Amino acid sequence: MKAENIAANDSANESKTVLPANIEAEKALLGAFLNNNEHLNKVADFLLAEHFFVPIHGKIYEAIQRFIERGMIANPITLKNFLEKDEVLVKAGINS
Repeated sequence: MKAENIAANDSANESKTVLPANIEAEKALLGAFLNNNEHLNKVADFLLAEHFFVPIHGKIYEAIQRFIERGMIANPITLKNFLEKDEVLVKAGINS
């Protein structure tokens, strides 16, 4: 194979590269925040919603942050009521 063909194949493969993701780890992290809101303080300075691979996880993370910033408790019950009103999440099936 010629060098230019190898280079072309390499650049084509680079455009198909998918970032690594661990969806179970995302779920566990969100669960830890809901179990103990204080855990969010340890990562809030650097963890952003955009860091989550699953967009819904990012929205849940943002909701948890908002609750905690307002001095409210973020837990599955309080978030469920809040997130059920988000049309994007309802269409994605979060209320099931």
